[in-house]
Amino acid sequence: MNKNLGEKMMKKTRARIVGEWKPTLKVWQGKLGFDFDGMFITDPFLSPCETKKVNPKWYYGLSTDQVKQFTDMGYC
Repeated sequence: MNKNLGEKMMKKTRARIVGEWKPTLKVWQGKLGFDFDGMFITDPFLSPCETKKVNPKWYYGLSTDQVKQFTDMGYC
């Protein structure tokens, strides 16, 4: 694995755990979502592998307003 890529992934993971990293919502191909660990997440109520329900505030670090944007669009 590329050393810089590994360090970048570690920083993103560490930031997510300690609450430093915050996702930025955007629309891509008509879907609201955000980048997370190299994936574009369009349903923050599911894990990236889409097998478990998660709390989007805790798991992805979304703010209350960001979660409301998804719920207002019928994502939950």
